[in-house]
Amino acid sequence: MPWNEIRVIFSSAKNECHNFLLLLTTPIRISKLRYFSLFTLMSVLLIYYGAPAHAVCGFNQTAEYTANATRNFTVPFVANTTISVPAGAAIGQVIYEQEIQIKNFEPVQIKCDSAGNFFFNYSYGVLPKPPLSTDSAVYETNIEGIGIKFNVNSTVKIPYTSTSISGCTNSTTCVPTTTWYYPVQFSLIKTASTVSPGVISADSLPSIIFNLGQSNNMVALHNVKLTGGITITVPTCDVSPASGSMSIKMGTHDVTAFSGIGTGTPWKDASIMLVNCTRFYGSTSSSVASFNGSKNTPTGVLANNEWAVTLTPYSNIIDSTLGIMDIDDDPMRATGIGIQLSASSSTSGVVDLSRAAMGPMPNDGSPNITIPLFARYVQTQNKVYAGKANGKLVYTVTYQ
Repeated sequence: MPWNEIRVIFSSAKNECHNFLLLLTTPIRISKLRYFSLFTLMSVLLIYYGAPAHAVCGFNQTAEYTANATRNFTVPFVANTTISVPAGAAIGQVIYEQEIQIKNFEPVQIKCDSAGNFFFNYSYGVLPKPPLSTDSAVYETNIEGIGIKFNVNSTVKIPYTSTSISGCTNSTTCVPTTTWYYPVQFSLIKTASTVSPGVISADSLPSIIFNLGQSNNMVALHNVKLTGGITITVPTCDVSPASGSMSIKMGTHDVTAFSGIGTGTPWKDASIMLVNCTRFYGSTSSSVASFNGSKNTPTGVLANNEWAVTLTPYSNIIDSTLGIMDIDDDPMRATGIGIQLSASSSTSGVVDLSRAAMGPMPNDGSPNITIPLFARYVQTQNKVYAGKANGKLVYTVTYQ
């Protein structure tokens, strides 16, 4: 039986994907096996010719551009660094940061086999630990409750691809310069309410790859890995027995001691004493060093950890911003006055009762620490009448 006509129309243009149109003018009488073979062949051809071609890029070594392979860099943690992460530090708080801004590298040129736009790309290399969640940029470390995050130019998470590079558009070659490189910051972050003390090992942390190339064909210029370790401590203190339940004698005063709203009696010391403190080494959310490809250059120091005291009166608050609480309700109570609280023996240190008062923890290992607190009677109304003037409050101390 004669074959019916099969016409195959090919349509193509330079630098475009090839397309096929299979036109059958009349039904084909063909065995199942032959039909299957023909259909399979045409499917393979469609897949092969339909795939877009990508440029192939690589190192172009010359007398001027001597680099011919990915260069490995090791970035050390700042030596002998210990960070304190008290229990009161907030989840998500950055506790340490360093910067990577490679400026010292071998002259390099990347060449592709077709013209196009070039881009920088930052990606992860080795990932020893998983991310905290599928969409998280924070990766686990070997210390429970501490994660690590890499950012490009402080705010953009990795992986990241730049816009097309000026001077390397519609080109087959591109030479990176130090001015193109965005700095990369890595930050240690508190990720859970409980943190285990120990040493963060660089072996548990990701490596970063700096790439250059055209779309879908990047060449790894630098492979950057952290080295060394950072010690994590979880310090705390005890409240002294005397401060655990204090009774402050405010004294007996004549109503003539008050001469107008805002005037008051002498300040009484109600400071909170902390004892048995372990050392608070500090932490930081700013970069302490920048790596240039050869060495770390110091850029900052650890900041002191802080104590935070929340004062909660049993009575009403008269003025939170001025630190004034009401005295206890009593049939024999005085009127026209309140109790004012301050972090110093003057109004310059008045405590805002709507939020925690804060101050630095010494980082010298002092076992005993004083949190300053003072109290006085203060006139709150135009007229003061004599009577009892007692008050009670609860304080809560945390460390950050």
